[in-house]
Amino acid sequence: MGTPRKHVQSAVKEDSLVRIVVPRKILRFGYPKSLQDYVVEIKSDPELWPKLQSACYAATGRTKWGSQPLAAEHVEKAVRELAYVRGKNDGWGGSKRSMHFQECPELLGKQARVFSVKRKHEGTRYPGRNYEYESEPPTFDLDRAVRVLTLSLFSDHNEFMPTNSYIDVDAQWVEPWVEKESDE
Repeated sequence: MGTPRKHVQSAVKEDSLVRIVVPRKILRFGYPKSLQDYVVEIKSDPELWPKLQSACYAATGRTKWGSQPLAAEHVEKAVRELAYVRGKNDGWGGSKRSMHFQECPELLGKQARVFSVKRKHEGTRYPGRNYEYESEPPTFDLDRAVRVLTLSLFSDHNEFMPTNSYIDVDAQWVEPWVEKESDE
């Protein structure tokens, strides 16, 4: 969407004012699938989901119509545990660690203050190997280091009033914001 701005990456520091030029926000850094992906998968399984609910209600000694909050809590806990086991067995969808983001057209041109600057990495993880008398540790081949900015967005009504809304963006998706000088 936009060209990389290498000069901006070094210019942007904490408390800098920036304008968003690529309207995206980072959702997470990680492997292709997250725990939430597996939770959705389990809840949408037409065979497993009803059986899991019935088992949790039976285990708590509650009927579906009786004391629902306690049983529902157990169902959610069981779903998260099962999702974790499925994710672990599946290798979380692959060994490629990458940035997952969402397009947000409403962010284009918004001004913000940089709250913090972090460094995240994209790359491929290779598992270690165990031999009879020695072992190799897991390795990570770095594809790209990303400077992640946590931004505090400014209010639409007052461009100098920060909101309590924070988002993470790639440093290449912003440009320094220079305040307009008044003509006197």
